[in-house]
Amino acid sequence: MITIEFKSSRGSFKMGGALFDGIRLYEVKGLDYLAPTRSTKIYNNTYGTRTTSRHLGERTITLNGELNKDVVNRTHIKEDIQRAIQDVGILSITGANGKYRQIKAEATGCEFGDRNPLIQKFTLQFVCEEPLFYGRAVETLIGTEEKLIKGTFALPMPFSRLTDVLYINNRGDYPIEPVIDIYDMGTRTYEGATDSIKISNYTTDKEIELTLTTLPDEVITVDVPNRTVTSNKREGLLWDYVGNLTDIMLGIGGNDISVINGTNRLIGCRIKYKALYGACVI
Repeated sequence: MITIEFKSSRGSFKMGGALFDGIRLYEVKGLDYLAPTRSTKIYNNTYGTRTTSRHLGERTITLNGELNKDVVNRTHIKEDIQRAIQDVGILSITGANGKYRQIKAEATGCEFGDRNPLIQKFTLQFVCEEPLFYGRAVETLIGTEEKLIKGTFALPMPFSRLTDVLYINNRGDYPIEPVIDIYDMGTRTYEGATDSIKISNYTTDKEIELTLTTLPDEVITVDVPNRTVTSNKREGLLWDYVGNLTDIMLGIGGNDISVINGTNRLIGCRIKYKALYGACVI
């Protein structure tokens, strides 16, 4: 059974399929593949056309449902719906198989039909300026210290090692802009230390470099989608310490990510992302 929840700063409500006890849905439109708008040119003495640009426009999602006999007379249910849709929010869609998708949406229509003793039908319409769906948030760690002692051991041996390469599989339909947290883990002895932390994607052959050394207990957040670099120990945006943020993308499929730490501080790195999908197949 499919369930859909809309949540905004003004409130939330949940709808479901035929077996859902409450606000029931019997038709959902607008979740399929959205064809891009194409611009073309015609050249003299050639066949056909040449595409000069493609643009993926906004998505419209329409929900048709009914309030069943148990809630048809509960006016607060309709009040909750109409209050929540007064602000932009998130539509969260969950299938019977547990598959989960979200999309940012703004209500552009809300209509309730006439009541009868059993049901009251309704139609909700949403416009999504960003037409892609995204999956659940994923967090992965790189550069963390891994303890190697497990049970008995014999000297000499290493007690720990630093994991500095990570494989990320982007299962979505589009490249992803991640959010990266770089956090300080203490001091280390490193001859020839420099103010340099590089995060590289060997698969795309791109990298970003932060030309700084972390402060004690510092967390630096490289927010690629919002184009910001911030710190819990420094004021303002750290633009003077970082290059082009869009150089660190997660391509479709496998990505080999590496952190190269040239400083005299131990660091860890947390990479957060959500896969993007061109359709919601639930």
